[in-house]
Amino acid sequence: MNVGCPECRSIFRIDPAKLPGVAVRARCTVCGGVIAIAAVGSAREDFATPSPVAAIPAAPPATAPATAPATAPATAPATA
Repeated sequence: MNVGCPECRSIFRIDPAKLPGVAVRARCTVCGGVIAIAAVGSAREDFATPSPVAAIPAAPPATAPATAPATAPATAPATA
């Protein structure tokens, strides 16, 4: 399991077996910042297989809006 320091962005590898079942805080050895480490069980819940979702019927294909015919730009009357 990798944890990162929010202050200096250093990454540390931690053995999840050595963590207690609750969230803990650790001190970064590089900058001294506090690293919050979530409980081991909560990380497993984050990556758990999602429950199956009921099939959602597909929406009918959208039709393209009708375009107005192109018209020639209006010109100003010529003045003599």
